[in-house]
Formats: sequence, structure tokens, C-alpha cells
Amino acid sequence: MPPDRSTSPAARVGDVLKVDEPQARAQVERLVAKGLVQPTAGEPSRIAVGESGRALHSRVLAATTEITGRLWGDLPAEQLAVAGDVLATVLARANAELAS
Repeated sequence: MPPDRSTSPAARVGDVLKVDEPQARAQVERLVAKGLVQPTAGEPSRIAVGESGRALHSRVLAATTEITGRLWGDLPAEQLAVAGDVLATVLARANAELAS
């Protein structure tokens, strides 16, 4: 389900990190201070990735792509599909546990 754009960035971050809104707000403030995200002018309910955030994302994506290729790259598509189903089930269960 896509995030509700009408909620604050801190509320959305809190949902993802499974922390309360004050903790999430502090995290958003740290990200803004580091230049990783920036407030969107005229839209207080939105933040955008900053230049430093884009650069960090590019570095993480490159490293992750390389590692993922070594871990999963030679597995048959059928096995990848089963693994994806299992991981999705485990993630759904973990989210349900954390929500209760």
C-alpha cells in the first residue's frame, strides 16, 4: 500500500521504523541536518531526497547490487520465486507481531 501523503513525514517514518512519532520526528530532523532530505517548499507534509541523499543512495545501490548478484545471481528463477514468497510471508508475520 502506498504511503498516505496527507500524513506528516515523521508519522510515515515512524510507521516504517516502528517507533513513536517523537522518535521519528527526531530522525527526520537528523536527516535534514545531514542534507539527506529536505523539506518541500509549500508542502509541509512532504520531504524530498537532497543531493547528499541521492549520492548516498547511489553508493548503497551499487554496493547492494554487486553483493546481491553474488548471493542470488546464479539461482534458478523457480527457486527465487519460492524464496520471495517465503520472505514475503515472514515479513508480513513480523509486521503483524510488531503491530500487536
